[in-house]
Amino acid sequence: CVAVDHDYSGAISLLARMHVAVLSAETITERPGDLFNPRYLHGKPLQRNFVFITGPSATADMGPLVRGVHGPHQLHIIILE
Repeated sequence: CVAVDHDYSGAISLLARMHVAVLSAETITERPGDLFNPRYLHGKPLQRNFVFITGPSATADMGPLVRGVHGPHQLHIIILE
């Protein structure tokens, strides 16, 4: 799980076929629920551009299974110490 506070990060994650995220190791939490812990948020509210990416979307609503309809097909994460 990653927390960011930059404008439009949500829109950016949905546009490209490949999403590369560069982030600081200190922004990673062990469990998704930790993102809502006031201690982790440092007294700030959760940002409106919160993005929770678990992998490519998949749908078979209109026929065969299609992956990556609502987001990137590939996600690569570069973690900076």
